[in-house]
Amino acid sequence: MLGATVCIRAEGVQLAGFMQALREAGIICAGQHCRQGAFHATIPAGSLKKVRRLAEQSGITLTVTSRRGLRFTLYRVRFRYGAALGMLGVLLVFFCVSNLIVKIEVTGNCTVPEAQIRRVLEEIGITNGAWIPGIDFRMCETRLRLAVPELRWAGIRHTGGRVVVDVAEATPQPRMLHDRVPCNYVAARDACIQKIMPACGMVLCQVGDGVRAGDVLISGVLEEDTGVVSYYHASGTVTGVYQENVTFAQPMVEELRISEEPERRRMLSLFGQRIPLYFGNVQLPMYDYGESETRFSLFDREIPIGIIHCTYTPYSYRICAYDRQEAEQLLEQKCLQYEQNFHSQDQIQDRTLEFRQEDSVIYCDVRYVISGEIGTIREIFIK
Repeated sequence: MLGATVCIRAEGVQLAGFMQALREAGIICAGQHCRQGAFHATIPAGSLKKVRRLAEQSGITLTVTSRRGLRFTLYRVRFRYGAALGMLGVLLVFFCVSNLIVKIEVTGNCTVPEAQIRRVLEEIGITNGAWIPGIDFRMCETRLRLAVPELRWAGIRHTGGRVVVDVAEATPQPRMLHDRVPCNYVAARDACIQKIMPACGMVLCQVGDGVRAGDVLISGVLEEDTGVVSYYHASGTVTGVYQENVTFAQPMVEELRISEEPERRRMLSLFGQRIPLYFGNVQLPMYDYGESETRFSLFDREIPIGIIHCTYTPYSYRICAYDRQEAEQLLEQKCLQYEQNFHSQDQIQDRTLEFRQEDSVIYCDVRYVISGEIGTIREIFIK
């Protein structure tokens, strides 16, 4: 029988009537037997009061011989505080061990050394013995990606005291070369040729020649003396000197969004309810909000109790006014950034800047003289 049970012994003249009353009352009796004029049975503990009432009505003497079940065991040791404290201590130890980092695994890395990733993890607070609910794993993922540029993705998860760091490395996309498609190598801009390094095809120009955009530099069409025409994939490198004109603009008055140092708060998540672990309210006029939750674990299983990490990033808009000198300095910075983005592999031989103002906007007209690759591939469409 499940649950707490009671073993009884009934003695008296009207035992048959008492047994009949038990059957009519629907009381479950297990292990029924009669011995030396007494009726023995095991009944659920919850039916004891009703059985005592039936015994009084039948003139039967009822004796409880034993009680079994967790409820009676706990009742007997209710004043044994040492046992209760010991059990509570064991649960507390399991709870603490389940929420401490005891093992860190890094998976998915090939070229990035695991030691480098572990150093970054240690700097952001993920180390052996760290308190797991106090770690904002989403923020740690972002900081890990920023600290290791070779990673394009990082995910951090935990199961009990085991933390797994999954990473994916950034693989540069190879340049696709359709070396079987007939094509010409043509000029992409007007330039003066400095250097020619053909790989395949017929060269149609010489060093020092001036070419216009669209002119064929290396031809992929070869016509033999017999009149047979063959088509190839022309390739190579042609370096030339060309001019490029770019214009940058900078208003003398502009509105800028400025982000400030984020504020972090924590809340206790208790079975879906949020209990703030801080005093006062977050009083910010404008902010970006983000949150992540780290749950507690017990015996390597998450329980519906955790810590919610809240991040408030305040920002404001400011009107910035520049004088002529400051606006020109900002334009020069834009010019340098353009060169790093688009001409980092080229040689800039000359750069001329001319500033002009129209209303409240300063313009910078830049004339470049650049030495770099001037060719591009263009397919040949054959009928």
